[in-house]
Amino acid sequence: MITVRLFDKEYDLPQSWNEVSLGDYQKIYKLEADSYSSQPFYLLDIISVLTGINTDLLLQCGDTGIATLIDTLKWLNNTEIGGAFIKTFEMDGVKYGYHPNLEKLNLGEAISLELEVSNQDDGYENMHRILAILIRPVDDTGKLLPFSPDDYLQRAEMYQNELKMTHVYKGINFFLLSVLGSLNNTHLSMQVLEKNQKLQKKLKLLIEVSKN
Repeated sequence: MITVRLFDKEYDLPQSWNEVSLGDYQKIYKLEADSYSSQPFYLLDIISVLTGINTDLLLQCGDTGIATLIDTLKWLNNTEIGGAFIKTFEMDGVKYGYHPNLEKLNLGEAISLELEVSNQDDGYENMHRILAILIRPVDDTGKLLPFSPDDYLQRAEMYQNELKMTHVYKGINFFLLSVLGSLNNTHLSMQVLEKNQKLQKKLKLLIEVSKN
């Protein structure tokens, strides 16, 4: 993160996808570029999500201020979210891991997954809840702790705020194909994967165009 000062207040700006939370990506994903009358307004809303600066405040910035913000986000133009599929990771001193075998979900996991998938329209709306079912703390032997319907919603809120995209992006794409496919929702999974790819291309294009 780097810090910039705007209208006598300091804001932290991410410098890689490793500093962008799952929740912020969900907000960006929800923005529909085609619904904007002007692409610069789309860019401003993306900047607002990534920086926490209100869009109305951004509109009050002069050309120099906006140019500075865009320059600090130029990594969007040449950085893929990607990276390797991370099977285990540590967060706040707790080690987490992915469900090792999606063909062996227990009844509670399967029912909760189907519920969360069926209660969303865009494939990402409940992604934090889906991941809270599939990604859980592990014990000293690396085995997932038992699934609890009461615990995963609380864990989902933490994931939304604290999980970084580089931890889960490849895992999300994998599970979109395998989990949604197994739930007879392959069409939705392909829509999400395609939109992910288009979104990254649009982010790159917007940053590049805005610098000219």
